[in-house]
Amino acid sequence: MATWIPTEELIEATGRAKMLGRWRAGTENWLLARARGITGTDVGAIVGANPWKTADDLLAEKLNPLGSQIEPTLPMQFGSAFEDGILKVWKDQNVAWLDAFKTGTWQSCEDPTHIANPDALIQWHNGDLGVLEIKYTARKWDKLPEYYRLQVLWYLHVLGLKKGLLVQVYGHTLTEWPID
Repeated sequence: MATWIPTEELIEATGRAKMLGRWRAGTENWLLARARGITGTDVGAIVGANPWKTADDLLAEKLNPLGSQIEPTLPMQFGSAFEDGILKVWKDQNVAWLDAFKTGTWQSCEDPTHIANPDALIQWHNGDLGVLEIKYTARKWDKLPEYYRLQVLWYLHVLGLKKGLLVQVYGHTLTEWPID
């Protein structure tokens, strides 16, 4: 369990969202917290933009959160395994104007069915706050996939923030996709 960070206190102080907890992805507590409502990864399935999950698949997961999870594929395992290292490299490259912190599962205070699991929170040196999502991918994107853009927008909505970044790592390149 990671320690509480000041950026999380700043978000809670706005009254927009509260921290539910810090759980490793795939654990029972993590699955049950996400089953309480709609998460960023759910939004793409709901609007038909997710090529790997339909709205019907999502409904089955919500009705049986502990019994309908798929086994992580090798690419999914790589993405999870490399996330901390990618975050460290990205932070080191941007240390002059921001910091980023791993975070946990959040719930909207306005609508408790709105859940967010961003990979990290960003605090720019000017005081602005935002979210960071990390994707380790098998192919370079010419355009940010819509389901990933929606995921970050959902996190911004839940946390009451205005700025987000998606960091894509493909091969030996790191690409930033700003999302406002």
